[in-house]
Amino acid sequence: MTKRILDNTTHYFRVMAIGSGIYIDSDYSPVVSALNVIPLTPPTLGTVTATSSSTMSVSWSADTKANGYVIQYATNAAFTANVDTKTIDSQSTTSTVIEGLNGCQWQ
Repeated sequence: MTKRILDNTTHYFRVMAIGSGIYIDSDYSPVVSALNVIPLTPPTLGTVTATSSSTMSVSWSADTKANGYVIQYATNAAFTANVDTKTIDSQSTTSTVIEGLNGCQWQ
């Protein structure tokens, strides 16, 4: 019988050894839990447009399962220098303006 793993539900597991002959069954192991979660698909980055010498407009695709978005920006493509983020706390917002920039790369 196949049982379905429920999404976003914590499942608990334990195991015991079954004995035979002179060996008796073991106690159960300590309980371990696992949460089944589903990662969101990364949004598609749309247009990134300079609106001034230090301001960029950024757009991306919407994800109906998302609660918001994080835009990360930096001054190199490896995202190891001058990294910063802007958080958008809305599922329906799919564009924003980043201000105070100086030679950034986008991710």
